[in-house]
Formats: sequence, C-alpha cells, structure tokens
Amino acid sequence: MDNLIAILKQQHWAIRSSCDALDEFCKKGINVGNNLEQWVGEKNNTLFHLKIFKKILVAHLNLEDAELYPAFTKVKDKKIKEIAEKYSDEMILISKRTLSFFETYSHLTVDDLSQNEYFKLDLNTIITIIKKRIDIEEQELYPLYSKVNIASTSIH
Repeated sequence: MDNLIAILKQQHWAIRSSCDALDEFCKKGINVGNNLEQWVGEKNNTLFHLKIFKKILVAHLNLEDAELYPAFTKVKDKKIKEIAEKYSDEMILISKRTLSFFETYSHLTVDDLSQNEYFKLDLNTIITIIKKRIDIEEQELYPLYSKVNIASTSIH
C-alpha cells in the first residue's frame, strides 16, 4: 500500500484531535451552569469524541496489524526486524490496555464519567500513552517503514 503512511498519519491527526477534546473534558468536566442547551451540547461532544476515539484507534490498530507490521517480516535485515517486533509487541500491550479502558467505563453515562476521578486518571494515562506512541511512530517507525518499503520496491 503506497499511501499507507499518509493514511496512518491522517488517523493520528484524528486520534490527537479526540485526545485533545477528551483531555479538555477531564480538566473541566461538564460545567455550563444553568444553560441546558450548552450542557446537552457538551455531553454530546464528549460522547462523540469517546466514540470516535475508540473507532479511529481500533481502525488504526487494525491497519497497522494488516499492513505495517507484516511489511517488516519480509525484511532480511535482522536489526530492522527486531526493532519492528519491539514496536509491535509494545503496541499489543498498549492496545490491550486501551481496549480494557473502554470496557471498564463503557457502562457509565457521560454524567457519571464527568464525576469519576478514576476515569479521568485512566483517560489521562491512555491519552499520554497514545500521544507518546504517535510521536514514536511518526519519528522512528514510519521512516523505518519508508526505508524498508523503498528498498523492497526498488528490488522488483
């Protein structure tokens, strides 16, 4: 897939946007005074970002599993394979933790979530982990993929 990295980076942008919106929710909660319309809007916005965060993240993980990591298995360079395996193994752990987070809090309403300090702490942890991982992927893993991908296409 020639445009794989571009697609993954677009997904990163969407994931970061949702992270930023959810981070804001954790910091301020839903506090709009007596304005019912604004309160409903904030709840809907938060719910939207939670759903889109999970949806894009799962799609992103699936795409990496289907396209990115398998490209590294074909590489003959042992060091590159080891680096890719390390990133893949780390991502498996991150995925499990993130999906567990969604399972843990999926039964709560937005009002409950806004009052739940454990949720806020866990969400902040997930956001920090995801943002750090995005930076690592864009600075290290994707350039490595591009290098490997260029080498494999120039052989044919």
